[in-house]
Amino acid sequence: QDESSLSSAEAFMDACKETGMTVTTAEVYVEGDTDYSGQIIKIINTNPDAVFCSTFSVTQSAFAKQLRQLGYNGLVFNKETLSADNIAVAGDAANYWAFMFPYITYESVEEAPEGTVLRKFLEDFYAEYNEMPFHDCAYRGYDSMKVLAAAVEKAGTLDGKAVRDALESIDDFEGIGGTYDFTQGDREGIHSFN
Repeated sequence: QDESSLSSAEAFMDACKETGMTVTTAEVYVEGDTDYSGQIIKIINTNPDAVFCSTFSVTQSAFAKQLRQLGYNGLVFNKETLSADNIAVAGDAANYWAFMFPYITYESVEEAPEGTVLRKFLEDFYAEYNEMPFHDCAYRGYDSMKVLAAAVEKAGTLDGKAVRDALESIDDFEGIGGTYDFTQGDREGIHSFN
């Protein structure tokens, strides 16, 4: 019922209508709920080809387990990442769970592509903490601080307006999430990713 989840769900349903896909049902839950069986039974009874969840990551493990326990074994899409800690809790229920996000968590440094900013970050992180980041927030925080540092360096000062203006001229910053380009006037750095 939060604003982000509701707007994401509405955008997804609108996109389905535009492409001729049928939304069989839309169910909601209240933050703090832990039993989703009522909503899941309604979803399963519509015999969907796929399920889209507009939930935060903390909800996904319990929802995934209950969805699978109640008999749905198909593809599930979500607006949020399914991070390593959620996968550990969800177990096999996380199989066939898809999400679009510029960051994914890895269980080992070796899983990350060699020669990338990501691989270097993971090597350094593991060397410092002797464990892998369990959530994509570590990646986002790293990219955020590196972009901010690049803007400060480009501005040559810590003046807020100068740093903001310098940030808006960065168009080729290579981060974990991809190549950042802030020159499009929308203050977003990533506009496409794999």
